Amino acid sequence: MNTTPSFAELQLIAPLLKAVESSGYTQPTPIQLKVIPHLLEGKDLLGIAQTGTGKTAAFSLPLLQNIALNAKRMPPKHVRVLVLAPTRELAIQVRESFQTYGAHLRIKLALAFGGVSQNPQVQSLSGGADVLVATPGRLLDLLSQGHVTLELMKNLAGFDIAHVPYNNIGAMNNDLVSGQIEAAINYVTTAAGLVKAGQIRALAITS
Repeated sequence: MNTTPSFAELQLIAPLLKAVESSGYTQPTPIQLKVIPHLLEGKDLLGIAQTGTGKTAAFSLPLLQNIALNAKRMPPKHVRVLVLAPTRELAIQVRESFQTYGAHLRIKLALAFGGVSQNPQVQSLSGGADVLVATPGRLLDLLSQGHVTLELMKNLAGFDIAHVPYNNIGAMNNDLVSGQIEAAINYVTTAAGLVKAGQIRALAITS
């Protein structure tokens, strides 16, 4: 007899359950079983699991649910959820996952990475975004140029953050901690360990 809880038993809302079913999941993976309830309660988390175990769904589903249950249009240049990814390829993959699982929700996604013109990325952020998936270098550029602000950010997640180059980690933490990050509920712990204890909360998913 299978005693593994279903996605419905994890208290996910109907639009997310529909997206999960469409994506081919029949039962939560072990990391999803542990992570989803934890994040739905708004707790901090450092999750470690191998590739192919459903890490992206583990953190994107509860973040999407929080967005859906607290629907509020973001002002221009503001983001509700920021997800850091170390490479362009991974940023694109994570953004696609948010799009897949948020298919039945009214959410606005934005993607930012280097090596290409930033103009389309600036335009997508001009009206605000529910979720911004970004690589650290391009995010720093957009922050320094005033194209995005984190003043209203509610969640910050890091995906495979241990693979972000050390210099980018240091710069990212210094920028985020100094000012705008004070408004955040969740904050990412990184390989450099640059966390402002007591004032920020953490979510990181790595492999």
